[in-house]
Amino acid sequence: MDEAAFVKKKVFNVTNLKVYTRWGLSKIYKLTSAWLILFSKPTDGSLFFDREKIK
Repeated sequence: MDEAAFVKKKVFNVTNLKVYTRWGLSKIYKLTSAWLILFSKPTDGSLFFDREKIK
């Protein structure tokens, strides 16, 4: 996915967040487990992140 597509995308999954922030999966999961970044987790277990709330 190119950078322009990320600007339009409002919600990221873990893979999108990894590319957007250049964080590793380990860091993403550590931040979510410590509640340092906001996320939603629908019933299927996938994590989703609001792009505007990621710093």
